[in-house]
Amino acid sequence: MSQTVDYTRYAHHPGRGETAMRSNPDAIARDLDTLDVRPGHRVLEIGTGSGYSGALLAALVGERGTVTSLDVDAFLVDWARLIHHEHGVRTVSCVTADGVAGHPPDAPYDRIVAWCTPPRLPAAWTDQLADDGLIVTPLPVAPVPHVTVVARIRVTGGVPTAEAIADGGYMPTTATPGDSDTPPRHVDWEYRRPDRTGWISTAWRDHDDPLHTHARRLLDRLLDHPHTPPTQPDRAPSGFDWSSWRSWIAAHHPDGLTVAARPR
Repeated sequence: MSQTVDYTRYAHHPGRGETAMRSNPDAIARDLDTLDVRPGHRVLEIGTGSGYSGALLAALVGERGTVTSLDVDAFLVDWARLIHHEHGVRTVSCVTADGVAGHPPDAPYDRIVAWCTPPRLPAAWTDQLADDGLIVTPLPVAPVPHVTVVARIRVTGGVPTAEAIADGGYMPTTATPGDSDTPPRHVDWEYRRPDRTGWISTAWRDHDDPLHTHARRLLDRLLDHPHTPPTQPDRAPSGFDWSSWRSWIAAHHPDGLTVAARPR
């Protein structure tokens, strides 16, 4: 399928320039395979990005199908629409909108796919899905950023049921375009100085004080004494399944989780 669409035309378009709002093409292919799109389907895409995934969906639904692609960033939407036009992709409609609310004018949809992580499964998606339709979306499994899974959800009689869960995820949803370096939810303390930049999120925030003293001190310690522990994936013991361990610890012991990051 990916052979039918040139990735570089979308991710590295000479007019727009390279865009950071693009997902790994291998992850896209995996999740589209899970979505099980058929010719003639009506598909809702949450997160237009570079437009590459929308072009793949157009190839899957064929001339009888349609793809409605939503993104909060009008810049991305306008460029994706132009690139689709340049390459003869006629079945994708790109719309500037908050994807969490879906897009009722083109509903019902046979399939919904999200390239961004909502705080929970939006009711609008299940409401706008045709009976026995499928949703493939990342969902959080802990109250900290970037601890997510990708779920395949079938909705029958208005009731969503998870059919499959896989490791993975994408950036959090936002209602407006924003700084992708800092998550929009669950950040307990942050520095934005040129000489000191970073953020921290703690699942134990209810046990901290209103000034976030413990989260702040922990972030200070991490920034002042950075190190790489041996539990990083590239240094893990041979055969160690880091992704499965992370998902397991998030499911069974989420209250002690801490996630911190410093932009490169």
